[in-house]
Amino acid sequence: SRETNMATEWSGQQGYILTVVICLWSAVSGRTETAAAAPGGSGVRTGSQVLGMRLERSDKPSSTNDDGVIQVTEESTVQLRFYGVQLHSGAWTQIRFTELADGGGDEEEEGEPREAVAAARAGSGMAVVDSPDRTCVDFTKDISIGHFLNVSSRGTSGLLSVHVKPLRKSEPWKEYALCTPSE
Repeated sequence: SRETNMATEWSGQQGYILTVVICLWSAVSGRTETAAAAPGGSGVRTGSQVLGMRLERSDKPSSTNDDGVIQVTEESTVQLRFYGVQLHSGAWTQIRFTELADGGGDEEEEGEPREAVAAARAGSGMAVVDSPDRTCVDFTKDISIGHFLNVSSRGTSGLLSVHVKPLRKSEPWKEYALCTPSE
């Protein structure tokens, strides 16, 4: 099957690991960032909330394991389907990614909540971090997010293009978490 071939092609290649850990940052900082990212700082609909995501397709080998961890190859462009409430085309401004500690490099980020990393690796799929501001303050520049969320007519799901930049030479792999604002 195609899935078997994809897994065979993927093995042995370097790739990023995007984990489906949803870290919520405070509503105040989330609204500020959303308003700032909107053209002219206004016109953004409120009430939109992103609840989760899944891999839709990729231009390079990729997979989702049984625990829901999305694995993609470096320098790939992927389509992610986001699920939520009252989504609209500008909801992409609420989607950010952050690096998780121990993501394959030698450095360990100070202050990263170990519960989120453990939940991601244990395969629980989602974790809400008790102290959201610690995790979702520094967003990664390793993942470029498209500027348009193609939303379903009901506003409950939407497709977003995401580009994963190359790994640094010292990094065999990396883990990231999805950050969305709490309402």
